[in-house]
Amino acid sequence: MIRALRRKFILITMSLISIILLIVFSSISVIYYHNLTRETFHVMEMGFNNEPDIFYQKPKIEPRNQRKDESVGARIPIFSVTLTENGQMITSTLTSVSISEQVLENSISQVIFKENTRGKLQDVDLLFIKKNNSDGTTKIVFADQRYNLEAIYALIKNLGLVGIIALIVFGILSVFLANLAVAPVEKAWKKERQFLGDVSHELKTPLTVILTNLSILLP
Repeated sequence: MIRALRRKFILITMSLISIILLIVFSSISVIYYHNLTRETFHVMEMGFNNEPDIFYQKPKIEPRNQRKDESVGARIPIFSVTLTENGQMITSTLTSVSISEQVLENSISQVIFKENTRGKLQDVDLLFIKKNNSDGTTKIVFADQRYNLEAIYALIKNLGLVGIIALIVFGILSVFLANLAVAPVEKAWKKERQFLGDVSHELKTPLTVILTNLSILLP
């Protein structure tokens, strides 16, 4: 009984801790992913605001107090294309990426037929923003989300490692707490068994005497 109670206490404690860790780590991963995506879209918007240098940026190593916000897009591969009303490509800025013509054409055709002005192409992990210019042309800015996904995978891997270590630590603590919580119950259980044993022993003597006397009196 005591062992079953101890195991039940440990099981409930570890289940609650596992659920809490799963919720916390999942929330961290989702929030981090949305922040990376929002940052990427922000950098892509800069490609529409007469800031062509965003496509040519390279990471700059400078003192911390001298770093500029523009370097935020340096690690995000971004490229753009400009199309005519008929969907023919006029210009393209592919300096920061290497992409085959077939993949580029498929990506452009998918974006053209989408009603949303921004979104994601799942098959190639590309984010896009589409805008129509006043001269009838359409400009599309793409961003490779591979680095964002790699960052998410690395975060999930690290959180998984932290979770395993946390479960081991909490497992040891739950065993200690289970022993501590069950100790009074175990002590009371032992006292109860001892009391019942003493009572049964004390009752054996008079019962034996009564039975003996009855056997003598009865013919």
